[in-house]
Order: sequence, then C-alpha cells, then structure tokens
Amino acid sequence: MTDRRRSVRRSAGEARWAAARLRPGRDVALVDIGEGGVLIETPARLFPGTRVVLQFIAPGGSVSVRGRVVRCEVAALDPSRGVRYRGAVSFDERQHDLGELATR
Repeated sequence: MTDRRRSVRRSAGEARWAAARLRPGRDVALVDIGEGGVLIETPARLFPGTRVVLQFIAPGGSVSVRGRVVRCEVAALDPSRGVRYRGAVSFDERQHDLGELATR
C-alpha cells in the first residue's frame, strides 16, 4: 500500500495537545496530526464533504483550524461506549506550526 500523505504525521502520543474539539463543542480524540490534516475518533458520525472547525487546546492556549471531512468509517463497536467513528479532516490551509506547537 502506498502512503499518499504529503506531510509527516505525529501520533497522538507525540502531540502534546491537551484536547481537541469539533466546534461548536464536541470533544474528539486525536489519532494523528500533520500539516495537512488530522485523523480523529468520535462517537458522532462525520459526513464527507462537511466543513468543520477543529479547536486544538494546549496548556498555553488554543488554535482553531478550518477543514473538510474527507472520510469517515466505523472504528469500533463497544458495548459500553457504543459506536466509535474514525474520520479524516483535510485542513483548508497547511498548518506548518501546528505539529511543531503540539510537541513543545
């Protein structure tokens, strides 16, 4: 399988964002993040083509980034937590500082 990513991705463990939120207020879990986009996990289904705003929250402040949902699929079926979806969001503009800020 060929990796089509245009930039390096950092795993959630490498990124030091305290939290991420899909505006207007739905918390999401970061799977990985790069300059061009992010992979998130959420209990809510995301619809490809939908415009979104993601807010990345760190101890020193937050950053809001606009993007578009590229794909969404069921990631897990958990009896206690329900359905978990994994969605890819492509940023409208490359976020050169986002990955760097996340590792400071």
